[in-house]
Amino acid sequence: SGNQKELIDILTRNLMQGRKIFALKHSLALYNLVMSAMKALPETLWEEYIVGAKVQKALNHIDQKLKQKLSNNDLALLVHMAPNSFARLFKQQTGLTPQDFIRKKRVEHASKLLYHTDQSIKQISEECGFNDRYYFTRVFARVMGGPPASYRKKLILSV
Repeated sequence: SGNQKELIDILTRNLMQGRKIFALKHSLALYNLVMSAMKALPETLWEEYIVGAKVQKALNHIDQKLKQKLSNNDLALLVHMAPNSFARLFKQQTGLTPQDFIRKKRVEHASKLLYHTDQSIKQISEECGFNDRYYFTRVFARVMGGPPASYRKKLILSV
């Protein structure tokens, strides 16, 4: 409506002038505008947001515990879902299965360690949650297009 447009114009001008504090009447009007906009949103939108929070909680957990064994069952328990439902939801929202995502994150972390440290490939594989150095090499090669030793050599030569 006209009042809402006028309010938005006033607030925009104030913000562009660097003002962060508004008159009480403008603050209340802004609050009413936001609340009416939220009421116009479909309720299913909030359900999607809650589901997104579950996947985000799993992503945060993965980042914090990347070195540890992470199973789909453990991640599903963390967000109070059945393992199959969690795996389906995770893939829907990230494009990857939980285990593919974990492998990708581990390889990303390994590539940083290869560049920034002089740790051995065995040490890096362990630090990134791979129990077997040879499995780590195969996964790294699949994701990065070559084995970790070659990747490190290319990085050194390019500096």
